[in-house]
Parts: sequence; structure tokens; C-alpha cells
Amino acid sequence: MSRPARILLIAVTLIVAAVVAQAASTGPELLRRSQQAERAHSYRGTRVSRMFFPRYSITAVAGVVHQRPATTRVEYRSPSSIEGTVVLQVGAQRWRRASGDRLWQRAAAPPEPEAFDLLLRNYDLRVSPGTQPVAQRDCSLLLIDPRHKGNPSKRMWIDRATGLVLRTELLNWKQQHISISAFRDIEVNPNLTGVLPSLAPPRQAQIAPRRTALGFQPIPPRYIPPGYVSRGTDPMTLGKFTAAHLRYTDGLNTISLFQAPGQAFADETPFGSMELSFTQVIMWRRGDMAFAIMGDIDPAELRKMADSIAPPAPPRARMSP
Repeated sequence: MSRPARILLIAVTLIVAAVVAQAASTGPELLRRSQQAERAHSYRGTRVSRMFFPRYSITAVAGVVHQRPATTRVEYRSPSSIEGTVVLQVGAQRWRRASGDRLWQRAAAPPEPEAFDLLLRNYDLRVSPGTQPVAQRDCSLLLIDPRHKGNPSKRMWIDRATGLVLRTELLNWKQQHISISAFRDIEVNPNLTGVLPSLAPPRQAQIAPRRTALGFQPIPPRYIPPGYVSRGTDPMTLGKFTAAHLRYTDGLNTISLFQAPGQAFADETPFGSMELSFTQVIMWRRGDMAFAIMGDIDPAELRKMADSIAPPAPPRARMSP
């Protein structure tokens, strides 16, 4: 090959490599890769999670084993209140067993995965330049920031070699930390032969009580914050009463509206507004019905949504968190 031809070949190769690298590093592509990574890779390691509250935080340490495509076992080592608790998820099914218990309990279904197209409409996805190490592996940092003010943000450290998410940070609408979860150590695609029995679904488990039908017609809000769409209504049990849980999402964040007969709170007075690090809460009563709306969003937007359930939610004194 002549020298000019070699120079041309090198130039073309560099251009193609640059284009591929740029395409692979876009925010949407990186997020899409992370959503598919667990189906392609098994792993085990230690994950440390920290949840922030107004005046304190809680740190939990857990051993995690994941067998591709969709089996994950999490066993908590601390704090002492949940030490030994195991959560096993196989596909869409999830079970929980507390320390010392022999019988598993069927747990609530895992949260719905982020709606990819909806998230892209409501959030800007950017990849931070360079790499950052997590558990001694090079990661790309994906920044997910809201296009509509007053919504939370997310940070994801994604393993460049596998696409696995090794660290996640959630920030509330005021850009304060809600939670941090990160692997302290991780082994990718290990030999899991010795732990396969612990990944099998339990043969027996207590089944949660069947939810009864609603005895009333839920009232939807007339106002929904920009970018949010309805995700339906689910019945849920509050003692001997059945409540309605109306869910709204913008692809990343969720607003929950609860409606129940007022007698469900007969012995309590949880009516007012409250701000936590991870959510805003407004609770009120109208006639013989009780309402609660909560979400990590600008309190003015949450109040506007609550007020759109005619008649408006009455102003209440601030409750202590």
C-alpha cells in the first residue's frame, strides 16, 4: 500500500472511530445500554445505600447476586434492624424474608421501569466528559436534569465495559440528595454455580391479601404538572378500608394521589402539609372522603394539583416531619 493510501486509511479510521465514540457516548444511547445491561451480564458484589431524611440519614449495606437475565438476590448486612433480610426477585415476581423467618412473603411488585420516550421528552440527558471510577471500574457519568423546573434530578455512573449501573444518586427538586447507592466491590460474570440454590424461587410463600374493589369513584385532578401523564389507578388496603392510588409520572418522577373513606383515618389527624427530603405531602378531608397527594416536586405545583380536585384542598398548618 502506498504512503498516501496509508495516510488516507488512517484518517478515515480516526474519523469513523470518532463518530462511533460520539454516538456511543450520547445520553440516550448510554441510558438505553444501561437498561439492557443486566439481561446480558451476571454479577455479585457489595452495595452501600444511603437514604437522607430532614435531620438524619440511614446507611444500608447489602450483598447482591444477579444472574442474567432477570434474577437478583439482595441480602442486607446492616443496619441491625434489617440485618439478614433477603429480597429475591425473579422476573416480575419478588419475595422477602426477614431475618429468623422460615417462610417467604410475596412482596409488592417492583417499581415500573423508567418510561424511556417519556423521560426523553421531559429530561435532558448529558454525558460528563472523561471517566470516573466506581468499585475500581471506569464509568461514564450520565446527568439527567429536568426540562420543567421543580422536578428531581438523577446521576448514574455506568460501567464503560458492560453498561451496568454501579452508582446512582437521586436529587430532589431543590438539588439536595435523596439517596446514594453504589457498589463498593463487584465481580462481573462470575461462576455462580455454588449459589444457584439461593437464587431459586421459594416453594412456599405467604400471599398478600387480595385487594377488594373500590366502593367509590375516584376523583381525578383537573390540573397535572407539565410533562406528567396518568399511569392508572390501583386499589390498596388501608386497614379494613380500600383506598385508590392514582399515579402520575414524567418518566423519572412519580406523583401519587390517594383517596379513601374518611373513616380510614378516624383515629388520626394527618391533615396538613409536610416537606421531607424526598417528597412533599398534602393531606386533607372533603366530606366523608380523605385525600393525600405526595411527590418530589415544587410544593406550588403539588398544591395546584391538589386544589384542582374541587373543591380546593383547604390550607392547613405545616405538619412536623
